Amino acid sequence: MTDRADFTFVAKKYHQRTPWIAAEQLAGDKLVLPGLIGFDLAPGTTFEQAKEIADYMRKHIRGIHYTI
Repeated sequence: MTDRADFTFVAKKYHQRTPWIAAEQLAGDKLVLPGLIGFDLAPGTTFEQAKEIADYMRKHIRGIHYTI
């Protein structure tokens, strides 16, 4: 069985650490994941670069699917 959902991608920042990207599910979809999906970025990535990466992901990734 496969469930799909639309997600958005948001740049986040640990306190004084490398930024990362969070996948946040958009409201209204049935897929419920038990936790958070995050993407670690390469050391040295700036927060501005992380925002650009998140913007690129929003434009090019339409959703996430989960298969059991």
